[in-house]
Amino acid sequence: AMLIHILLPMVFCVLLIMVMCYLKSQWIKETCYPDIPDPYKSSILSLIKFKISSKVWLNRR
Repeated sequence: AMLIHILLPMVFCVLLIMVMCYLKSQWIKETCYPDIPDPYKSSILSLIKFKISSKVWLNRR
């Protein structure tokens, strides 16, 4: 019974510290190292393709 009174708070504290460290690392990752967007999924690129295709279509006439 004495062992449970010692181990239970220790396990709880270790889990709490692990969760806090994980959340802090995710916050630092998002704040300091934002994800670089994929250039092929960019909306600007689709606009450029649309303009080029419309110019080609207009030049056919």
